[in-house]
Amino acid sequence: MTRSFALIAAFALALSAGAAGDASAKTCKDAKGKFTACPVAATVCKDPAGRFMKCPTKAAVCKDAAGKFAKCGSKGAVAVK
Repeated sequence: MTRSFALIAAFALALSAGAAGDASAKTCKDAKGKFTACPVAATVCKDPAGRFMKCPTKAAVCKDAAGKFAKCGSKGAVAVK
C-alpha cells in the first residue's frame, strides 16, 4: 500500500513540475489578443562598489535647424529620436 502511494505521489509531483515549466514560459499578447514579443526585463544597474542604484537615463540627442548636432539647451535645437 505504501509503495503504491509513493508511486502515485511521485507521478503527481512529476506532472505538477511539468505544468509549472509550461506556465513559466511567458506568452505576451497585445490588446487584440495576438501574440507579440515580450518586453525585455529591466536591467540591473550597480555602482563600482557593487551596490544597486537607479540606472542612468540615455542622453537626448538634439539637432539645430541646419541639421547639425547641438546641445539640447541651445536656441533652436530640437530633440531627435
